[in-house]
Amino acid sequence: MDSALAVQLALALASMAGVLGYRVYFRGERAARAAGRTSRPMPVPVRALMTVSVVGVWFVMPFLPQPLLGAWPDAALSAARAPDLLPAMPGRWGQLLLGAPFAVGGFAVYVVLMRRNATVTARDYSRPAKLLMSGAYGHVRHPVVVARFLGTCGLVLVTGAAYTALLLPLLAAQLWLTARIEEREVLEPCFGKQFDVYRRSVPGFICPQVLLLAAVLALGLIVPWL
Repeated sequence: MDSALAVQLALALASMAGVLGYRVYFRGERAARAAGRTSRPMPVPVRALMTVSVVGVWFVMPFLPQPLLGAWPDAALSAARAPDLLPAMPGRWGQLLLGAPFAVGGFAVYVVLMRRNATVTARDYSRPAKLLMSGAYGHVRHPVVVARFLGTCGLVLVTGAAYTALLLPLLAAQLWLTARIEEREVLEPCFGKQFDVYRRSVPGFICPQVLLLAAVLALGLIVPWL
């Protein structure tokens, strides 16, 4: 296996540690409440693990040396390497210009939504003060996950990172798992019937707007290999 691909794969798999830490924290808080103990804030090590593994790792991966999107696996272009922020290859400017709004917009929306989340989890991260259902949450139940994924896809297009592009399904699986953990361990126990009604009326990740954005990104990621 190519050493660059091995590094990418190792980082992608290591990022799953954050998902495990997330689950252990929420399970521990549920057990504490069942035993009559007071909930505690998310411990700093767990928060740091989540930030580094779930967010930081996937932000760094596209900037590590690897074949260039659209060049690999063409032997004639094997010397082309990502990140490629000053494109020389035909078509790379199109990828960069397509990816930049998704990267900037996706991560900006992510930050805004995380700050909104903080308003209902400030006192107890494992027991939100209320169920967010308006704004972006009126279109999909997990807009933070959608913003993270679309933003990372945009960053992959900006850098031209071929191996990171190949591993995006692992990121999708990781984000799906974190969303499922939140629903099962936090939202269902805390909001019961209210969350059940919300879940039945609002999709988890895909709405017409997200579907359109995903289709545009998919073209940018797939066309270079056709």
